[in-house]
Amino acid sequence: MPSLSRRSLLAGAAGALVLAACGDDDDAADTTTTGPAGTGEDGTAPAGDLVLGEAFDRNRLLVAGIPQRAAYLLFVSSGGLVRPDEAPDTLTFEVETEDGDPIGTADVARHGDDIDRAYYPLAMTFPAPGIHKVKTTVDGAALESLVAVNDTTTITIPQVGDPLPAPPTPTLALPLDTQTICTRDPACPFHGASLEAVVGSAPVAFIISTPAYCNTQICGPVLDLLVDAAPSQSGLTFVHLEVYPYGAPPDAPASAIVTDAFALTYEPVLFVADATGAVTARLDNIWDGTELAAALATVA
Repeated sequence: MPSLSRRSLLAGAAGALVLAACGDDDDAADTTTTGPAGTGEDGTAPAGDLVLGEAFDRNRLLVAGIPQRAAYLLFVSSGGLVRPDEAPDTLTFEVETEDGDPIGTADVARHGDDIDRAYYPLAMTFPAPGIHKVKTTVDGAALESLVAVNDTTTITIPQVGDPLPAPPTPTLALPLDTQTICTRDPACPFHGASLEAVVGSAPVAFIISTPAYCNTQICGPVLDLLVDAAPSQSGLTFVHLEVYPYGAPPDAPASAIVTDAFALTYEPVLFVADATGAVTARLDNIWDGTELAAALATVA
């Protein structure tokens, strides 16, 4: 599996700003959230200065035939993300094949005000693998992004309905061979149970994130959301896995649980599974309190 330290988490459309993901920041671009910088009297840029970007790996995440969640963001072409207070309340997405055959249309409300990162989680089922066009319009300007949709046999990340892998994960009582259990400061309270002991016996919310090494600065906020939500979720066991348990990247490798057991090339990710061990919800890369509540409610 490729090292987590060299991949892109928030990749813009062709020629757009690329934000390096958690890990090695040699290739990191400016991750500042900004308002559109332009020459208008109100200080904002024309819509033509915006770029539609993906908050996910546009080549290796989406699969055909089952519902998928694809989070989109608006970038300013000169650098940075559009601030939540500058982003439209709703975007209308049109999805087509590469040849222009329509797949579907969806009105998607803006999310992310509570994490200070505006994004739009598009829910769509792509009927077949291939390159797809995702289009929207902002103030009359057309924006477009191309994404690859894969055959389910080529992507082994657990999907909704699949069994959640249950490898032993480090705990405070049994850290295995790890040096670092949690890079959150203070450490989160989700290191008392091993995933191996929980899956299949109780509902579980399993988050993979690395607050200390996240260049996009999203791993910490989404873990904080889970910490805040946990006290109201009786009967649900929470488990956090640190991505870099052996030291700081790029010198230290990512956990083999992340790269092998879950086949992930990105983080953060949240899996929710019921008492049988079946995945009921999955959130990738970015989410807010509203999406988190909906995911946890799948096993309420």
